[in-house]
Amino acid sequence: MGVIELASQKSFWRGIDYYEQKKVLDWDKKPDNTYSAQVKGSDSVLYQVHLDLPHPKRSTCTCPFAAGRRVICKHMVALYFTVQPLAYEEILRQMEDWEKEEERQREKELAELRHYVQSLTKKELQERLLDALLEIGELRQDTWSR
Repeated sequence: MGVIELASQKSFWRGIDYYEQKKVLDWDKKPDNTYSAQVKGSDSVLYQVHLDLPHPKRSTCTCPFAAGRRVICKHMVALYFTVQPLAYEEILRQMEDWEKEEERQREKELAELRHYVQSLTKKELQERLLDALLEIGELRQDTWSR
Protein backbone atom coordinates (compact mmCIF):
# COMPACT_ATOMS: atom_id res chain seq x y z
CA MET A 1 0.00 0.00 0.00
CA GLY A 2 1.10 3.51 -0.77
CA VAL A 3 0.98 6.78 1.11
CA ILE A 4 -2.47 7.74 -0.16
CA GLU A 5 -4.04 4.36 0.59
CA LEU A 6 -2.64 4.39 4.13
CA ALA A 7 -3.79 7.93 4.95
CA SER A 8 -7.09 8.49 6.72
CA GLN A 9 -9.68 10.51 4.84
CA LYS A 10 -9.06 13.48 7.11
CA SER A 11 -5.28 13.33 6.62
CA PHE A 12 -5.77 12.92 2.87
CA TRP A 13 -8.02 15.97 2.45
CA ARG A 14 -6.03 18.15 4.86
CA GLY A 15 -2.85 17.06 3.05
CA ILE A 16 -4.33 18.24 -0.23
CA ASP A 17 -5.10 21.59 1.42
CA TYR A 18 -1.51 21.85 2.67
CA TYR A 19 -0.14 20.93 -0.74
CA GLU A 20 -2.31 23.53 -2.47
CA GLN A 21 -1.29 26.15 0.10
CA LYS A 22 2.37 25.30 -0.60
CA LYS A 23 3.18 24.54 3.03
CA VAL A 24 5.98 22.13 2.08
CA LEU A 25 9.33 23.90 2.43
CA ASP A 26 12.96 22.90 1.77
CA TRP A 27 12.42 19.35 0.59
CA ASP A 28 15.07 17.07 -0.84
CA LYS A 29 15.23 13.59 -2.30
CA LYS A 30 17.52 10.88 -0.94
CA PRO A 31 19.03 8.16 -3.16
CA ASP A 32 16.78 5.45 -1.66
CA ASN A 33 13.56 7.17 -2.91
CA THR A 34 12.88 8.83 0.42
CA TYR A 35 12.27 12.52 0.97
CA SER A 36 12.88 14.95 3.80
CA ALA A 37 11.18 18.28 4.23
CA GLN A 38 9.98 20.93 6.55
CA VAL A 39 6.22 21.43 6.43
CA LYS A 40 4.52 24.41 7.95
CA GLY A 41 1.66 23.41 10.25
CA SER A 42 -1.61 25.22 10.75
CA ASP A 43 -0.08 27.12 13.67
CA SER A 44 3.01 28.04 11.56
CA VAL A 45 5.20 25.57 13.49
CA LEU A 46 7.65 23.77 11.21
CA TYR A 47 7.49 19.99 11.31
CA GLN A 48 10.24 17.67 10.13
CA VAL A 49 8.86 15.10 7.71
CA HIS A 50 10.60 12.00 6.38
CA LEU A 51 8.66 10.27 3.60
CA ASP A 52 9.66 6.74 2.65
CA LEU A 53 7.92 5.89 -0.63
CA PRO A 54 9.10 2.26 -0.81
CA HIS A 55 7.98 1.68 2.81
CA PRO A 56 5.35 4.32 3.68
CA LYS A 57 4.80 3.00 7.21
CA ARG A 58 8.42 3.94 7.95
CA SER A 59 7.63 7.59 7.23
CA THR A 60 7.84 9.97 10.16
CA CYS A 61 6.70 13.43 11.14
CA THR A 62 7.29 15.47 14.26
CA CYS A 63 3.68 16.72 14.39
CA PRO A 64 1.61 15.74 17.45
CA PHE A 65 -0.59 13.40 15.40
CA ALA A 66 2.22 11.29 13.91
CA ALA A 67 5.09 11.62 16.40
CA GLY A 68 5.99 8.14 17.64
CA ARG A 69 3.24 6.47 15.59
CA ARG A 70 3.18 4.59 12.29
CA VAL A 71 0.50 6.69 10.63
CA ILE A 72 0.33 8.89 7.57
CA CYS A 73 -0.39 12.51 8.53
CA LYS A 74 -1.46 15.51 6.47
CA HIS A 75 2.13 16.77 6.35
CA MET A 76 3.27 13.51 4.74
CA VAL A 77 0.42 13.68 2.22
CA ALA A 78 1.37 17.27 1.34
CA LEU A 79 4.98 16.22 0.84
CA TYR A 80 3.89 13.24 -1.27
CA PHE A 81 1.97 15.48 -3.67
CA THR A 82 4.83 17.98 -3.73
CA VAL A 83 7.29 15.33 -4.91
CA GLN A 84 4.69 13.51 -7.05
CA PRO A 85 2.68 16.30 -8.74
CA LEU A 86 1.39 13.92 -11.42
CA ALA A 87 -0.25 11.87 -8.65
CA TYR A 88 -2.06 15.01 -7.52
CA GLU A 89 -3.25 15.69 -11.07
CA GLU A 90 -4.44 12.09 -11.37
CA ILE A 91 -6.38 12.38 -8.10
CA LEU A 92 -8.04 15.57 -9.38
CA ARG A 93 -8.94 13.84 -12.65
CA GLN A 94 -10.42 10.89 -10.77
CA MET A 95 -12.46 13.21 -8.56
CA GLU A 96 -13.77 15.09 -11.61
CA ASP A 97 -14.70 11.78 -13.26
CA TRP A 98 -16.44 10.63 -10.08
CA GLU A 99 -18.38 13.91 -9.80
CA LYS A 100 -19.46 13.67 -13.45
CA GLU A 101 -20.63 10.09 -12.91
CA GLU A 102 -22.52 11.12 -9.76
CA GLU A 103 -24.23 13.92 -11.72
CA ARG A 104 -25.17 11.51 -14.53
CA GLN A 105 -26.60 9.11 -11.96
CA ARG A 106 -28.62 11.90 -10.27
CA GLU A 107 -30.00 13.03 -13.64
CA LYS A 108 -30.95 9.45 -14.51
CA GLU A 109 -32.70 8.93 -11.16
CA LEU A 110 -34.54 12.25 -11.52
CA ALA A 111 -35.73 11.30 -15.02
CA GLU A 112 -36.95 7.94 -13.71
CA LEU A 113 -38.73 9.65 -10.82
CA ARG A 114 -40.39 12.15 -13.18
CA HIS A 115 -41.54 9.34 -15.43
CA TYR A 116 -42.95 7.43 -12.46
CA VAL A 117 -44.80 10.47 -11.05
CA GLN A 118 -46.23 11.35 -14.47
CA SER A 119 -47.51 7.80 -14.87
CA LEU A 120 -49.64 8.03 -11.71
CA THR A 121 -53.28 9.01 -11.70
CA LYS A 122 -54.31 11.95 -9.54
CA LYS A 123 -55.73 9.60 -6.90
CA GLU A 124 -52.56 7.45 -6.86
CA LEU A 125 -50.41 10.57 -6.59
CA GLN A 126 -52.47 11.85 -3.66
CA GLU A 127 -52.17 8.48 -1.88
CA ARG A 128 -48.40 8.31 -2.43
CA LEU A 129 -47.99 11.89 -1.18
CA LEU A 130 -49.99 11.17 1.95
CA ASP A 131 -47.98 7.99 2.62
CA ALA A 132 -44.71 9.87 2.17
CA LEU A 133 -45.77 12.69 4.48
CA LEU A 134 -46.83 10.23 7.14
CA GLU A 135 -43.59 8.31 6.77
CA ILE A 136 -41.37 11.35 7.27
CA GLY A 137 -43.46 12.61 10.16
CA GLU A 138 -44.42 15.91 8.59
CA LEU A 139 -48.11 15.38 9.06
CA ARG A 140 -49.40 15.57 12.63
CA GLN A 141 -52.90 15.02 13.83
CA ASP A 142 -53.17 18.62 15.04
CA THR A 143 -52.53 19.98 11.52
CA TRP A 144 -55.17 17.90 9.75
CA SER A 145 -57.99 19.88 8.31
CA ARG A 146 -61.15 18.36 6.96
